[in-house]
Amino acid sequence: MLNCSRRQRVTLEPGAVVDFEVERLHIMFISPERQLKEKESFSATLVFEKAGRVEVEFAVQRKAGEAAPEDHSGHGASK
Repeated sequence: MLNCSRRQRVTLEPGAVVDFEVERLHIMFISPERQLKEKESFSATLVFEKAGRVEVEFAVQRKAGEAAPEDHSGHGASK
């Protein structure tokens, strides 16, 4: 089982490129307003300490070779 640790911030150096990936550093949306579907995209706002708010576009995809996901409605729920 994958052990995810929640972070409130991620430090990014100016000009650095950061890859967010499944099973590594990634962004998890808890309780999205609607079910996200593979191959669609959506916009969101990232908030940076010095750069402020930046609008970004996310592409919904699953890891290559991975089976369709099961129901994850309880993922990230508090214990």
